[in-house]
Amino acid sequence: DGRVQNIVNHSYFNSHLNWAVSVMEGYYPEGFFERNGFFQLYPFTTENLCGYFDAFDFQNRSFLTVGSSLDQVILAIFMGCSDVTVYDICPFTKYYFYLKKAGIMVLDYQEFLDYFCYVDYPKTFHDNRHVFNLESYKKLGNALRLLDYESFLFWDELFCNYSNETIRRRLFTRDESKVKVLKNCNLYMRDIENFYQIKKKIQRIQPKFKIGDIYQLDGLGVYDNICLSNLACYVEDLNVYLEFIKNIVGHLSSDGVMQWAYLYDTKRDTKYQEDWQAIYNLEYTFQVFREYLSEFKSFTGVQGFLFEEEKLMDSTLIYKRVRKEGYYGDFESKS
Repeated sequence: DGRVQNIVNHSYFNSHLNWAVSVMEGYYPEGFFERNGFFQLYPFTTENLCGYFDAFDFQNRSFLTVGSSLDQVILAIFMGCSDVTVYDICPFTKYYFYLKKAGIMVLDYQEFLDYFCYVDYPKTFHDNRHVFNLESYKKLGNALRLLDYESFLFWDELFCNYSNETIRRRLFTRDESKVKVLKNCNLYMRDIENFYQIKKKIQRIQPKFKIGDIYQLDGLGVYDNICLSNLACYVEDLNVYLEFIKNIVGHLSSDGVMQWAYLYDTKRDTKYQEDWQAIYNLEYTFQVFREYLSEFKSFTGVQGFLFEEEKLMDSTLIYKRVRKEGYYGDFESKS
C-alpha cells in the first residue's frame, strides 16, 4: 500500500502529536524556539519562488528541498516534478503537506485561500475568521485520511480539541505575506486556472520526508535539483556554511543545479550594513563561495509586490555543476 510506504518516522508519530498538543496547551518543549523558530511551521513561503525556480529543470528529474511551508514542493510539482524529497527540522512538515494537498484537491480556489491564509497579516484573524474553519476541514478530512493516515490523525486531534486561532498562532510562525504577495510568489495560487492545474498534478505525488538537521546530511541520496531556500541567512560563520556546501554538492548529480542562498531586498550593488547577516556581505561572499557561484539572479522582491514604485529586488545564488571551463556566470574567472 502506497500510503503505508509513505509513512515516515512512524515510531515518532506519537511524540510529534504529543509535542503539538503540548504547544496547544502553552507548554513548549525544551528546544522548541532554538534554531530561529524552525520547529514551527511556515504557513507559506517567505520568498518569491517564481523569481528563481526557472533555474531548475524538473521534468523527469529529482528534487531535494528544505522549507516547512511546502510551497517549494508544490511549485516543483506544478512545474512537472514527481520525485521530491523534503528535509526539514520542523517535525510537523509532513502533516502540513498532506493538509495542504487535501485542501488543494477538495476545496475550490476561494475556499483554499480562506482556509489557509490570514488574508491581512499582521492583523491576525481580523479580516479572515475562516482560517482553519471546521466546515472546510470536514470537507477535506476524508481525502486527508486516504492520502496519509498519520496526517489525518494529527490534524483531527488538533481541530477537534482546539480553536482555529490557537492552532494557527501556536504551531505556525507569524511570518506570512499578504495574499496579493503570495499569489505573485506562488504560481499555483496565482489564479483559478493555475489552481486547477495543480489539483490534477498533485494527486499522485507522494514526496519523501526526512525530519532532522540538513547540516548532518543524514540519509541523503543524489539529486538533480537542490533548493536550500534562505538557510544561508541564519549562518554566522560563512566558512562553516562553505564546508556544508562542499559536502552537499556531493549529493548533486553530474549536471545538477543547486540554489543555496536567498537574499531579501538585495541586488548586485547593494551596500552591506554591519548589522546584516554575514551572507549579505556580497564582496566577501563572492570571494568565499567563488567555486560555487554560477549565477547571481535578481528579480522582483517579496516587498516589491507591495511597494511597486520602489522596485525592490530580491536575489538568489545558484550553483550549476556543468559549466564551461573558466566561466562563472556573470563572474569573471581570475587566475
